[in-house]
Amino acid sequence: MNRNEARTRWGGWRSREIEIAENMLESPLPVEIRGGWTSNFQIFPVRKASHEIVTGGELGWTRGARPIRAVVPAGFNSLRVVRRCPGRSVGGFARWRLTVLSGAELPLLSGTVSGNGAAVFRYEGGPAGVSFDFHSEITANSLVFNRAAGGEPIRLSQHSQIKGVGRLPGAGLMSVPDCRQWVVKVS
Repeated sequence: MNRNEARTRWGGWRSREIEIAENMLESPLPVEIRGGWTSNFQIFPVRKASHEIVTGGELGWTRGARPIRAVVPAGFNSLRVVRRCPGRSVGGFARWRLTVLSGAELPLLSGTVSGNGAAVFRYEGGPAGVSFDFHSEITANSLVFNRAAGGEPIRLSQHSQIKGVGRLPGAGLMSVPDCRQWVVKVS
């Protein structure tokens, strides 16, 4: 593994904080995290400065070995990976692996896309309308858009919203929450 690759991949067995950038990110950063069959992990963005540490909202939760993708918003420079134990079970024996993705590794958002589980898309167009349908499932997270130029993430849906419409301001990354079935349409 060369030096540059080492800075884009991390792993571990326990909860841990990792620095993904020395300075605050100026634009959003897509990441992928994998757990194992017997382990669950949550990831949170962290802003570490000399005078304060701020933790952002949950970006994702692994369940089993299936990888999840998430977006670290601009203005953060670290991630906190937390091992979780659902119910009263033990924390499992599998390790986690986190990888920084390039925008080219993300599918392009255009027209109508559908799927299941969490997903991240890159949007390269100008301002456009977007509609979504989570097929009657109340999701724990909301549909979130991060502008390519940075700035605060835009929440396009609320915690308990099943269907709705919103507006994409231009190029960026869109995170679809983890639910059984969803449809997103850009018009």
